[in-house]
Amino acid sequence: MVDQDGHPILRLSISGMLVVQCQRCLEAMELPVGLQSGFRLVASERDLGPVEEEPEEWTAWVADPNLDVEALVEDELLLAVPFAPVHADPACDPKLASQDLEAADGGPFAVLALLKDRKSVEP
Repeated sequence: MVDQDGHPILRLSISGMLVVQCQRCLEAMELPVGLQSGFRLVASERDLGPVEEEPEEWTAWVADPNLDVEALVEDELLLAVPFAPVHADPACDPKLASQDLEAADGGPFAVLALLKDRKSVEP
């Protein structure tokens, strides 16, 4: 595919499910991912032009025969994941995690031991 100026277009489509840690209750959660990205490939940085003139659906990218596609996919995926993913409200109870920590006697090392034990039990 090419754009109106004859530059090649690269389309990236990612869909799937990631397992991440909920930042509210610290339990594992599934995060659905579905993203579409488009890249307009240009020969050199001179051909990039002003960012304001780029169509919103395309990102200008200098074509490189050694393009690391895996790194490109990883970068796009990282940009799609929220900074602090959390469960939907009914599925997440942060009080349970904090109650476990508050119930531990013996100071901060007991809390660390409790966290270590809980981590070793998780699959």
